[in-house]
Amino acid sequence: MRKGALALSLAAIAALPQTAAAKDYKLTVAAAPPAIVTPAFVTKTFFVPTVSKRAKACGDTITWTQAYGQAIAKFGETLEAVEEGVAHVGVILRNFEEAKLPLDQYASVMPFVVADPNVMVEIDAAVRKKVPAINKMYERYGQIYLAGGAEHSMQLFTTFPVKRYEDLKGHKIGGSGSLGNYIRGTGAVLVNSSMQDSYTSIKNGLFDGYPIMIYLAFPYKTYQAAKYYTVTNFGSTSVAALTVNAKTWATFSPCLKKAFRQTAAEWSKQYVKVNTQRMGKFTGIIKKSGVKFATLSKAERKRWAMALPALSKQWAAALEAKGLPANAVVKAFMEEARAHKIVPPREWDKE
Repeated sequence: MRKGALALSLAAIAALPQTAAAKDYKLTVAAAPPAIVTPAFVTKTFFVPTVSKRAKACGDTITWTQAYGQAIAKFGETLEAVEEGVAHVGVILRNFEEAKLPLDQYASVMPFVVADPNVMVEIDAAVRKKVPAINKMYERYGQIYLAGGAEHSMQLFTTFPVKRYEDLKGHKIGGSGSLGNYIRGTGAVLVNSSMQDSYTSIKNGLFDGYPIMIYLAFPYKTYQAAKYYTVTNFGSTSVAALTVNAKTWATFSPCLKKAFRQTAAEWSKQYVKVNTQRMGKFTGIIKKSGVKFATLSKAERKRWAMALPALSKQWAAALEAKGLPANAVVKAFMEEARAHKIVPPREWDKE
């Protein structure tokens, strides 16, 4: 963010009426990924210092404890850590919270749709506006949803070449929670795991490949164990979410709440910016390491998309039976995609 724009933002926040005495907040922020990985990195380098500056403009100060790399919560535990107040601010990886955040898995049941993560940020915000029940899920677990970070598409790293989805048949492929949906229907054996374990698990023969973003395959060293990289363009997803403990949020002044919300919205943009920069850098390094690159044709992507089960229909039916508006989410996502001139290889909302 430009210094001039930040100064204007600080001035605007300072102009808000102060309804409570200035406070010194002691806040803990938690994220399961290590600080080098984008959700934690952008939180550490952008969100925390920017909120702190804006808090001063509100007359408040914040003393932060930053807990990354599973220091407080492991993968799939951060939502609970924020709920219990162990952490006050959390970077939630939603794909590991299928049971508690079912509506937030929508992009993983409609793959091969959105390519651009900047567009995904816009679509995700629009879907949440149309279906408020998505954000209300967080309130059940004692926290306020602030923003989401959209990822570039996952691609496929394997120990064998992939020219079509049938090449996966019989192979064990790792997958991160709900993002493993991309492998269903291909004949592969899906093994639920985390990206952080991908190198070790492939090296030890527990599975033969992993769908992962190239900028995560680098810090997690996936490419060192799986020497074939196939551009599949499964689609952008909104994986990470930034939340605040509801009781903590209630202690914030209107000025500080605005500072958090404004910075969270900018965090989403920084998230994409950092990943885009890393894409170019890490792609070059990985190519030089000897990894063989290939790209699925448009026709093969469509074949893959059509070979998948009726993911969105099955997902929506199961959630509708529990009283959740999953059909509305499917409809909203696909409508927003078409509004952005996207022509998906499969019409997930028309099945």
